[in-house]
Amino acid sequence: MIKVKINTTTGSWKKLLSLHIKLLIAGLALGFIYYELFEKPGAEISWSEFQSALKQPGAWGLLLLSIALMPVNWGVESIKWLILAKKIQPFTFFRALGGVLSGVTVGIFTPNRTGEFAGRVLYLEPEHRVQGALINVIASWSQLLVTLLAGTTAFYLLNSNLTPGFNGQLFLFDYLTFASSWPIYWILGTLVASLALAYFRLPKLSGWLKRVGSLQKFHRYFRVFGYYRKRELIGVFLLSVLRYSIFVFQYWLVFRAMGVELPLFMGYLLIPFIYLGMTLLPTIALAEPGLRGAVAMGIVGDLYGSSVSVLLATLSIWAINLAVPALVGSLLLFRTRIFPTTPNE
Repeated sequence: MIKVKINTTTGSWKKLLSLHIKLLIAGLALGFIYYELFEKPGAEISWSEFQSALKQPGAWGLLLLSIALMPVNWGVESIKWLILAKKIQPFTFFRALGGVLSGVTVGIFTPNRTGEFAGRVLYLEPEHRVQGALINVIASWSQLLVTLLAGTTAFYLLNSNLTPGFNGQLFLFDYLTFASSWPIYWILGTLVASLALAYFRLPKLSGWLKRVGSLQKFHRYFRVFGYYRKRELIGVFLLSVLRYSIFVFQYWLVFRAMGVELPLFMGYLLIPFIYLGMTLLPTIALAEPGLRGAVAMGIVGDLYGSSVSVLLATLSIWAINLAVPALVGSLLLFRTRIFPTTPNE
């Protein structure tokens, strides 16, 4: 009788603590979103300019199309997570989607969105969560590889005078010439090639780590890297390419909605270049929306629209692709279990 009572009490404390943790996470996410959209210095001006921009012919249609692509964007990411996570636990698409959106909630206020893995692994059984965190590394790795590859290619095309209608009128190219950029090309090319080689050789990584004496006791976790065939890794990579293409198109739609007259072809060069800069700059999520806007203004400048329009587009795409999913994820968090349960709880 005493044993049952203790377990019941423990179970109650677990539930109470779990609820408080979920409320804290949701509160931090909601507070951060509210500050960025309503309380941050200049927010009042941004809303005024945003309303003015939407009075342009066709602006609402472009914005709504970008919003409609948001669930497609995260749906593709959920398929990636489903393919990877089902190796350690039976999974459905909607469970994968819940994990991805919960990850957005945790990630939106954490440095470099590193907290995303924590939200995702809550949808895994407790005994699989360490492996789930490592699996999330694979998902992020594939997306990072696409970002670097697309950004490096865009940088080369923009700086090599191979782009029709573009005369190198961005701030960066006032200081760099095609000839002087070769060291940067070599560094970026080596980085992309190294990441690609390591990514597609992940199945062998488990065996290599097993040979490291100090890591042998952790092999039960690292062996997850050996679960995937090269064909599956290629599939995840191609899904990352698809998701990246959707995202760039969304960003271009919002640019046009905000009055930035950016041609589609140039959009598929300048937007990857913006995200190359964002990836290479050390940053924390708490400054991310403002930093994204600064990088976008520095790259696009007044070439295709005003700086205010570029900043509005950047803030809008952040709200569409991160703030809204984080709000949904904050509700889904309450359906998860943070602590493992025992038979008597």
